Parts: sequence; C-alpha cells; structure tokens
Amino acid sequence: MISADNLTELGETARKLENVARDTGPPKRQELDGLLSDLVSELREAHPEAEIDTGIPDSQTVFANEHLKPALYELGENAITHTEHEDGDPELEIRVHSDQDDWVVIEVADNGAGLPEMERNILDGQMESQLEHGQGLGLWFVYWTVVRSGGKLTVAVDEGTAIRVWLHSEDVPDDDLQWYLDLPAENDII
Repeated sequence: MISADNLTELGETARKLENVARDTGPPKRQELDGLLSDLVSELREAHPEAEIDTGIPDSQTVFANEHLKPALYELGENAITHTEHEDGDPELEIRVHSDQDDWVVIEVADNGAGLPEMERNILDGQMESQLEHGQGLGLWFVYWTVVRSGGKLTVAVDEGTAIRVWLHSEDVPDDDLQWYLDLPAENDII
C-alpha cells in the first residue's frame, strides 16, 4: 500500500521528470566544485547517519542541463536510503574523475547489497513493462537528465553499487547536440 508521503514524493518526482522532458535547450557549462559541495551538505543534513566521503577537484566544469544537481541528489539519497549494511551506517562516496577525450566522470558509490537488476535496466534506458518495473521514477529522472545533458551512464555492482555519470567537459559538439536532445536510443548508454 502506498502511503500519503510516498504518493506526494512520487508526484514531485513526476513533475521533475516532466520538466526534464520539456527542457530542449542545450546543456550549459556548470562548475562542479560548488554544485557538489552544496549537494554533499544537503545530503549530510538530510542523512546525518551516513558517512559521506568526497573527492571533488577545485576547478572542474561540465556541460549539463539545469537538472544535474537534483539528479545527483537522487542518486546519493537512493544510495543512502537503500543501503542496509551489517557493519554499520551507510557509506557514500562521491568522486570526480577526468577521462581522456573531453569526459568528466562523477561517481556515486555505496556499500550496499547492490542495485537490483530491474533498477540497473532503468539506467540502461530499457523500458519497463506492467510485470517488470522499478520502485519509482527517480532513476528515470536521473537517466533523462544525463541523456538530455549529452552524457552517458554506467553502473558497476560489486561490493556495493557505483553509478558513473559521464558528462562533457567541453561544449557538446554541435553536430551531435540534436541527437542528445532526441529520445534516447540503446546506444546512449555505454
């Protein structure tokens, strides 16, 4: 049975998802250090029980739409709230890595049991059915935010889950921009 709080949260996420779907503007340059510092502060305030470790460079920019921070918050909050660890409190790591070419990777990793396959399928852009579907709309919000920003997602499940958000550090190439703003295809995820 769905509680009133869960229904309210679902409605809020549906509105965020609708805003991402309607956002057809190009990705804009964003400074990661301030964005991620604010994000970590908000997560620590909302979840004081969680250990949050960071590795954020001082001056790193990415190209993304305006929904990047709420999408990363969604990943962090999911990792904290769905992590039950026998050794104690949930642990979350948020790290930023520069990749060759022009990619920046934002990694959100936890120490939980691992993201279920159905939830991983959402981040792979696979459609849900009436018989197989995720727990909510949050991961769809993350998926669409990243794709509409010209980015990609990867998920690794081992001792916990590591979700990597790949975004351009340089302007998204003009030739590819419309491809990024169109509906995602299977080749959006690496």
